[in-house]
Amino acid sequence: EKRDFNLKEIPKISEIDGPSIKEGRPTSILQEIPPQPFSLQSIPLTYNKKQSSQVQNIQSPKREEISSAMTNAMQALTKNLSSKKKPMRTLPESLKTQQEIKYEEISSNNLDEILKNISRLDKNIEASAIINPDGVILSSALSGRVNNSLFASIGKTLSVLGNDIVNALNTGALKSVTINGTHGKFSLSPIVSDVLLLILSGPKVKAGIIHLAVSLFKKKFKSYTEKKK
Repeated sequence: EKRDFNLKEIPKISEIDGPSIKEGRPTSILQEIPPQPFSLQSIPLTYNKKQSSQVQNIQSPKREEISSAMTNAMQALTKNLSSKKKPMRTLPESLKTQQEIKYEEISSNNLDEILKNISRLDKNIEASAIINPDGVILSSALSGRVNNSLFASIGKTLSVLGNDIVNALNTGALKSVTINGTHGKFSLSPIVSDVLLLILSGPKVKAGIIHLAVSLFKKKFKSYTEKKK
């Protein structure tokens, strides 16, 4: 049995009655926003000129200013440690006399050869030098990675800081200072009271190699100074 359905045409959107949108009045109808290219200029800056200058000031010092910056940074700490020093036992005068070496009597020619021989112990030993407590280079066998003034400044600062620490803690005499970095190691070892051995090596060098280098240098240096007497 056939049924007759009375189908009417669906009206178009334009024919649907709805509230009219008047100009100048807010409406809740969503409107399409035309796309615009991204620009950093549209992001508001939240810091002022003073903050910007502070960010610029947080810069690592230039290579030629490293020694000065490091000395200034350590000044407050060494001054504080110096005020807390405890009385230390002094060495006998005879032993102190044996350890004292006059800088004028040290010739750099043969000492350079001794340092070069130390560098041949291991390919990871990049540079070595000996300085006095005042930071004066007595002899060196350096690579292009460092220069004399930088090496001497670092050695002098570490020596002063190390001695202040052991004196403040009353732990005896300074035997060595070692700084380990991700790309290398720096070692400081007193040879006699006024001669310090500095060694810069790669990260793969073994501690036994550095100990051997220091021992050999002490032996060669002792033999060298005895010949000069």
